[in-house]
Formats: sequence, C-alpha cells, structure tokens
Amino acid sequence: MPRAERVLGQQARRATMKAAFQVQHSKEHPMALRADMNAVQKPTLEGLPKGMLLMKAVATSICGSDLWGASTCPQHAWRGVIDHFYSKQGAVGGSGHEVIAEVIEVVEPSLRRPGELVLCMTTSYIQSSKAVKESFEMKTQFSAENLPKQGSFCEYFISYDDLTVTVPDHAPPGYPAFNRLWYVAAQPVGTVIHAFKKVPSVLNMTAAVIGQGPNGLLVTQMLRMLGCQKIIAVDRLQYRLEASKRMGAHGVICSEQASDGEVVERLKEMNGGQLADIAVEVVGHHASALDLACSATKAFSSVLIFGLPPHESHSSFTIRWQDYSRNLRYITTHAPDMDCFRLGMLLLSEGRLNIMPLFSHTFRFDSFGEAFETSSGYKADVLKSLIVFPDFEKHLEMKADEVAKM
Repeated sequence: MPRAERVLGQQARRATMKAAFQVQHSKEHPMALRADMNAVQKPTLEGLPKGMLLMKAVATSICGSDLWGASTCPQHAWRGVIDHFYSKQGAVGGSGHEVIAEVIEVVEPSLRRPGELVLCMTTSYIQSSKAVKESFEMKTQFSAENLPKQGSFCEYFISYDDLTVTVPDHAPPGYPAFNRLWYVAAQPVGTVIHAFKKVPSVLNMTAAVIGQGPNGLLVTQMLRMLGCQKIIAVDRLQYRLEASKRMGAHGVICSEQASDGEVVERLKEMNGGQLADIAVEVVGHHASALDLACSATKAFSSVLIFGLPPHESHSSFTIRWQDYSRNLRYITTHAPDMDCFRLGMLLLSEGRLNIMPLFSHTFRFDSFGEAFETSSGYKADVLKSLIVFPDFEKHLEMKADEVAKM
C-alpha cells in the first residue's frame, strides 16, 4: 500500500483529544443511549494516501439519525431502534456526520491547504457508501477498511479531499444575522436534495409530510421551493408544528392524541375532501409512520421513505395489502453523493432556503452529553442543536460578549 509522501501542516506530536461515545444508557433502558465523553488518541495521517486530511472540528450538529436508540421517556415510546444501534455503538465520535472543520494537515498532493474551513464527511462516509468506497479505493489504491472509523462528535478526525465543500465567508443575501457555522446544514439539505432527485414533479400538488424534526422541516421547505400548491405537516409535538408554519407549511396536524384515521380525515378537511398527491415519511424507527403516509395519499401516488427503517430484530417496515392494492409507488433514499452537498451549500449561500428557524440550541462540545440528552428527549422545544468546539469563534465575526452567550 502507498505511504504518505509528505504531510503539510502542523504535524503535531501524537496527543489525546476529547471524543464523545454513544453507549447503552443503563440496565433500566438497555435499548436507549447516552453520550459519554472520553480522552482518546488523536488520529494522524501516518501511512495514509495522498489527499487525506486531518481535520479540527469547528461545529457539528445532531441529526435525527443520531438518535438511533429507543427513548427513555414513556411519552416518546414510539421511537424504536434503528440499525445504527448495533453497528455504531461505542464508535469514536459516535455517528456524527454533519460537521464543519478546519484543515490542519494534508497528505500531499492535496486540493486543500491548512487553515481552510470546509464542510466535510468523515471516513465513515467512505466506508458506508459503496460508490464512494469504490471511487476512493480506485483513486488511492488504499483499502477503505484500513481507515480509522470515526464520527464527527470528536475534536479531530480524518477526511479526504473529495469529501469537502468550501464554507462561504459571507451570509446569504437577506440574512445578515446568519451564523456562518449554520452552513453545516448543507449536509442535511444535501440528503433532502438526494431524495427529491428521485421524485416526480410536485408542481401544483398537495403533499403530506409525516414528521417535522429538522429533516422534516427541510423537506417542507424544499416542497414549497419546488412548487407544491399545498403542504400539510404532521407531527406529535406541537412546538415543531409552529416551526413548520415558519418553514412553509400551509396546514399542520398534531397527531399526539389522534388515530391515523383521524389524522387522515383532518387532512382531507384541509384539502377539499381529497387525499394528498404525494407523502413523505420523515420519522423512521418503526412502521406506523409509513402506514400513515400511505393512508394519507391517493391511489397511484408516491410515498417517499426518508426516515431510516428499524433494525430487523424490531418492528420492521411492511407493505400492507391495502396500500399495495392501491398501486402506491415507494421511493427509498440513502447515501447522497458530494454533488448533493455542494448544491445544498449553494442553495444556502444564495439564500434560496431559509434555515434561520432551524437551529434552536447551541452547546459547547464539553456539554455534548447535555446536548445529546436534550435532543434525544425532545426537551426545551429543541429543533436542531449546534455543537461548537474550542476556538470556533476565530471563524466568526463576533464580539466577545456574543461569543460568551454561546
């Protein structure tokens, strides 16, 4: 295997770093998770091929897919276990994958230089996407299995030239209060773009969006941008539905105390007695949200399955006869390519998508356990949590008192 020819950058001695680990919550809640912080060895570029990068995390955010364990709260018992519970538990940096970082060192030749601020993917992205893995191994002649396995919930991690997108140094037009670190949302926006590349035109249609977590809110706004005539958002949490209105929903339905049948009837009342032309399931974890999405749509319509399915040992997604017989079209979506993230960054930088309502909380990395518990427990009306790392402020034009508030 080829070895690094020259490493450009700080070339610091092997040292330790702080990293978060998602581990079993407790004996009382064996299928739930908590986040622990530990000191581990900082990764190095030693022995890695050209184009590899040592990154210093600046800001990361918590995705709904990072909440892959069951909830400890009885009122959120609907949230089941998805496959990550077994494949990523105990990984350095957990399942974190939405991250902005500073390039610290590079293996020459490289497209990047130390000091650049980029949206980037961790090595887990290479290892989990067949197409990305094949491209990486062809270019580098290096086995992806020999890369360190990391998520972005840690101070330093390894990335690769082709997995980076430059972070703009300006706020989007019309949004002067925009925090530059919010460009981390280009990652989830990219996953939404990837999904809608598979969907037929939604012009002049009515859409039902089941689930209004961070990605559900982005789906709602994307549907509006793509020309949907009416968007009806459904969620169990009322405070999320208030955000739905700000993100473009024309109508909202709280499903916390309602049966699927009652939700469908309410949707029809809001849509002139008609079911939706398309539904998007943005919950995952179990089959019931998918069943509701199917019930909310007309025969021969499309159902986009954005939420991650449950682990096979739990209540799996199933296709019911009543949905099959209506010739519904199921669309799955997973593993977007880098072009989707680049387009996501472009849409944000040009102000074509407004994510200002999305980031409800900001935490320091030292408080990651609290951030994870807040997001996992749907506390304090949390929508999306931004996690900032030491020295993040050097990438922002902020006064000292503004930094102190973060």
